[in-house]
Amino acid sequence: DNYAWGGGELRGLYADECGGGRGNLGRDFLLFCKLAVRHGVVPAGWDWKAFLITASGLLRYAFEKSDAQEKYGQENVFAVAMGGRSLRYTAEVVYGSSIMSMDCSEAEADMEEQIGAGRCRDAFYQDVGGAAIWREAGLARPLRTCQNWQAGHCSYGERCHFSHEGTRGAHVRAPVCRFWKRGCCRNGDTC
Repeated sequence: DNYAWGGGELRGLYADECGGGRGNLGRDFLLFCKLAVRHGVVPAGWDWKAFLITASGLLRYAFEKSDAQEKYGQENVFAVAMGGRSLRYTAEVVYGSSIMSMDCSEAEADMEEQIGAGRCRDAFYQDVGGAAIWREAGLARPLRTCQNWQAGHCSYGERCHFSHEGTRGAHVRAPVCRFWKRGCCRNGDTC
């Protein structure tokens, strides 16, 4: 629908294949899942592990309208009025806007900004099954550990784009001072 109704905007699988658009498959799926949780679309007790393992095998294939009709029967946007659910309506609830409006919701823009800024530390995945499950399914990369934090002096705290988990200690090699290498470091032991 984004491609057909959204002015040719490409996302996920289509953006990857055509080399255009924005985002990538894993990030777009994370955006969808986070928004689905935020808007109450995910049922209580959802099995995120089973879902993500299944999704990791299916996300690389396009799911066209004809596939939805074959799997679920005729797509009917008026099904909601009769107590049912349509895929398009569900997507509009998840994203918080209609595809026909060609505008993204504030919730979508906010979540996309968080994901795009690379601030997806382990706690970010907590409401969508946890980072370990996303990594196990191959849908999230592990964050690199912050070398400054390991050495005991990261000044970014929660704003840091790297992980502050794992072990800290003297075994971590800090970068060698370029002035010390030349024999002219003025900071001595505090360098």
